[in-house]
Amino acid sequence: MVLKRSEKEELVKQLYEEGKTIREIAKEVHMSFGPIGNIIRRVTGDNSKDSDVKPPKSKETQALRLYSNGKSPVEVAIKLDISSNEAEDFYLAYWRLRNQHHLAFIYTRLKYQLPSFIKLYDVFRSAGVKEIDAANLIKNSRQIPHLQNTFLDLTNEITNLTAQRNTLLDEVSGLQNEIVRHRTYLQIGQDELKRMNFEIMERYNETQHLDQLTNDNMKGYVRYK
Repeated sequence: MVLKRSEKEELVKQLYEEGKTIREIAKEVHMSFGPIGNIIRRVTGDNSKDSDVKPPKSKETQALRLYSNGKSPVEVAIKLDISSNEAEDFYLAYWRLRNQHHLAFIYTRLKYQLPSFIKLYDVFRSAGVKEIDAANLIKNSRQIPHLQNTFLDLTNEITNLTAQRNTLLDEVSGLQNEIVRHRTYLQIGQDELKRMNFEIMERYNETQHLDQLTNDNMKGYVRYK
């Protein structure tokens, strides 16, 4: 794709700020050294035609310029062909130069644990947990295994007590059924006893009546004799 003149100038500025040499810039934008030098002089403010226009040679300077343009350590390491440790050191230096010492300190302390720390911070922040509460929570987290064991013990105890309760309820239900059955038997016995008492009274009355008849007959017989 053919670039416009203004687009080429912007690309030259960008490549220069990234630390590219004039030869590298010329190869990429397909421009001669003279126009490239004019563009760079406008960027640096040096209007002297005889000035020797050269980009910074220091890797650190180039890295700092890239970081100021918003590049990431990975991008800087690739562009400058430096190791990840160098890119990281230059990044920390960039923070310090911007008076962001706290960022450098935090990164040095946490480093590879930084994503986990940020995730934990987001959790506490979204939950509205204050710093002192978070500290107490982390301090008390050591008791979590003990509390878990206690919880399991109590859960098992509740399960056992529930089983015992169900067993007792079954026994009570059985006893209640026994009581109902015995009450039924008792009622049957009482009814039978009433019936037998009634029959005894009838037999007794019949006997009394027969005795009376016998006595009356005996008296009549004696008189007749």
